[in-house]
Amino acid sequence: MRIPSKLKESLTFAIPAGGRSSRSGFTCPFSSCSSLSLPKDAPALAARLSRAADSKSLLLGMQLHAQITKWGFISDIFSQNQLILMYTKCSALKCGLEVFEQMPHRNLFSWTLLLSGAVQVGELELGLVLLSDMTRHRFLPNEFALGSALKICIDLSAFEMGMSIHGYAVKIGVERNPFVGSSMLNFYSRLGSIEEAEAVFCSVNNPDTGCWNAMAGAYADCGLGLKAVELVSLMQAKGVHLDEFTFANALKGCSLVGYDNYGRELHGLIVCSELGFSTSISNTLLHMYLKTGRKDSALKVFNMMHEKDIITWNTISLVKLYATVGRQIDAFRCLRELKRSDLTCWGSLVSTLVHHGCSDEAMHSMKRLMESGDDPDEFILGSIFNGCANMSSLHQTKSAHSLAVKMGHDTHRFIASSVIDAYAKCGDVQSARMAFDHSSDIKDVVIYNSMIMGYAHNGLVVEAMEIFDKMKLANLQLSQATFVSAISACSHMGFLYQGCLLFQSMKSEYGMEPSPDIYGCIVDMLSRSGYLVHAKTMIEEMPFPPWPGILRSLLSGSRVHGNIAISKWAYEKLLQLVPENDAAHILLSSVYSEAGSWEDAAFLQRDMIDKGISKSPGHSWIQMQ
Repeated sequence: MRIPSKLKESLTFAIPAGGRSSRSGFTCPFSSCSSLSLPKDAPALAARLSRAADSKSLLLGMQLHAQITKWGFISDIFSQNQLILMYTKCSALKCGLEVFEQMPHRNLFSWTLLLSGAVQVGELELGLVLLSDMTRHRFLPNEFALGSALKICIDLSAFEMGMSIHGYAVKIGVERNPFVGSSMLNFYSRLGSIEEAEAVFCSVNNPDTGCWNAMAGAYADCGLGLKAVELVSLMQAKGVHLDEFTFANALKGCSLVGYDNYGRELHGLIVCSELGFSTSISNTLLHMYLKTGRKDSALKVFNMMHEKDIITWNTISLVKLYATVGRQIDAFRCLRELKRSDLTCWGSLVSTLVHHGCSDEAMHSMKRLMESGDDPDEFILGSIFNGCANMSSLHQTKSAHSLAVKMGHDTHRFIASSVIDAYAKCGDVQSARMAFDHSSDIKDVVIYNSMIMGYAHNGLVVEAMEIFDKMKLANLQLSQATFVSAISACSHMGFLYQGCLLFQSMKSEYGMEPSPDIYGCIVDMLSRSGYLVHAKTMIEEMPFPPWPGILRSLLSGSRVHGNIAISKWAYEKLLQLVPENDAAHILLSSVYSEAGSWEDAAFLQRDMIDKGISKSPGHSWIQMQ
């Protein structure tokens, strides 16, 4: 057999004193262990080898190997195959390969075991050699050998080779075997050919649970959550046995499409089944509830997990969950109970509080961290500055900035950009510019983008374009965010011509395809300036489906400029996406009222009442010194 050179060099493995490996026979260091009560017949030895393989006990396996050699069972194919199986399961492939090389006779099982073992430990080149050699020795690969070969194709992204193996399976008549079908559809889906995977699934005779699971998993892995859920529902309808992997795939599908009600039904089925709650099932349930916004249910699942005390990320998730549902006291308690509450846990708490608008609580959390004797890192400080920006709290921004300077984090790119953003959103453009000048030597795109957006936020378009020109002079690579900032500045001040030039230059000068955010800025700018037909055309021709924000921009511009036709078009499109959107009803009602169409305005207001849609109340707040 042609052994790959890399593996061949390491075939002579170390054996402790008293043992050696040679072509004439394998002698183990435990060959003289006569005190061990080991069986002296081949079937009993094979049974012990099977137990050693299942328990991954290499020590016991080597003892048994010595006995097999000592008692002359070296020519027994069954015993030798059990040795190969034991060594591969114990990740000792080189030992298994040595046994295989010394076998006077081999059967298909011998080749398949070694091929599967090679794939298991990542020796893909050896696996290909074995596949080639077994066919050269006139052994037709069985379903397990073909499954291992397809696994090699997945790991190597060898699509053409996998198709060849598929063709070979058809040639020898095993392509309809459920195990081969599962392997083939997994191969096609992992390499992005979901249509071929579906064709394979449909061709399998009487697909078993594993085959159904492979197809459902393929849908979930490709982001087709609805199809994964529908397939599992079909499994239920056909009476196919549902196992742990079925539920995992279905829950992943629910997470992708937000089907929390079906997810709860699956949770109930798991409770009623005999499967129990393994760590993987619990993790999938936890992820599903988090993705669908059911934080309290996620907490209940977490509290049921038996291994939560030893899984760090679960503990961190608990801190985030408590903070998310407004239970800050429990979050602090969880941190206190941790044996080692590192900065990652505190950072998770602070960022979650900021994300949910609890910026004051985030500041309090940072103070608690410092009281415990630790200093916040740059990521915690970055979250704090984001909170200051959200509250437009100049006093807290200055306090946090002083702390960052004291700790030496003020020149960190993440901190510098957050400081600029916070000052700008607090209306202190001068301090924002001072922070920018202090960190401009870093020559970082994110810092420049923050300054451009800061000027745009405060209506200083000329100054924003000055920073944009400085970026080009500094030979910095302009990003999508750079153009979003610059075009937003033009939009807010009505600089239509300059904004359109920037949009056109993305392709012509920089070879960049505008992102959805760019299109959103352009539509907003056109709508503000009264170019409503152009804005509508932009939405219809852009390479992305419209989203609520871009339609609201058009609807708002139509209200300002009194265009009823385009208002109705934007309103209808918006309701298709968010049927109970209060802004859509209110904006169109305002268009009708300002145009004197009082009956249409009254109809919309009655429609809102009938559908239970209420206007979100406005609010204002002041900061006390």
